[in-house]
Amino acid sequence: MKYGYMLLCVMLVLSMASFSYADDWDYEIILKNCYSEDEVVIPETVSGIPVKVIGDFCFAGSETLDELVIPEYIDTIGEYAFTESTLSSVEFQAQTFKSIGTGAFSLTDLERIVLPRRVDYLGEELFRECFELVEVTLPDIAIYELPAYTFFECDGLKTLFLPDSIEKIGDSALYYCASLTDVHIPEKLVTIEESAFESCVSLESIRLPVGVRWIGENAFLDCESLKTCYLPETVEYIGPDAFDGCESLCLEVHSDSYALRYAEEYGIDYKIVEAASK
Repeated sequence: MKYGYMLLCVMLVLSMASFSYADDWDYEIILKNCYSEDEVVIPETVSGIPVKVIGDFCFAGSETLDELVIPEYIDTIGEYAFTESTLSSVEFQAQTFKSIGTGAFSLTDLERIVLPRRVDYLGEELFRECFELVEVTLPDIAIYELPAYTFFECDGLKTLFLPDSIEKIGDSALYYCASLTDVHIPEKLVTIEESAFESCVSLESIRLPVGVRWIGENAFLDCESLKTCYLPETVEYIGPDAFDGCESLCLEVHSDSYALRYAEEYGIDYKIVEAASK
């Protein structure tokens, strides 16, 4: 955050609001410490100065927040802004956004969410332990990584479409998504970090696109229902125990490939696939 911002402390109780703020007037207001027992309406301006940012921990721990419309003039959500709140529904009115910080919606009651089409920065742990989350639409412009712990223990999530721009799935990004049965893997994917799909116990099949080079340690550990996984010739590294605990797994690999040598070294069943295909 830039220095010199005017910090706005907002206390919303029922339909009444009281404001206190620093004397350093500049050009942008950051909402702080917002609690509500009624509908929250985010103001567009305060004393003529635009409101742009929902600050760090702004609604954290709120036990009454249920639904929220984030108006088009907001372009930034701070770290852990809604964490451990009862928030169940969010509507973004803007289609472009600067930043959604680490853990912004973690440990909430969110069930469904559609993020803006473009978000320049997504923090880690965004939906961590959102046990009620069943449907999410990620940005499809300028997002190149699914950050670490994004859907950590989102055990109600059944399907997920990863945007085609994504090149890396971060550490533990989908750890223990226990209900996940269908995930769209983007064609530009290069890297799967460690524990990315660990304990996705309902996942039965996955096909990695040509271009994937790195599969981290424990990437698919304990995916006990996983039966088939296609590994392209481009794979150059697979970490230890990447497929440990996948008792029914048969890897689909190419002859004279790194993936074949890995399967043989670790005693994993495999099938030779001669023709590469996307």
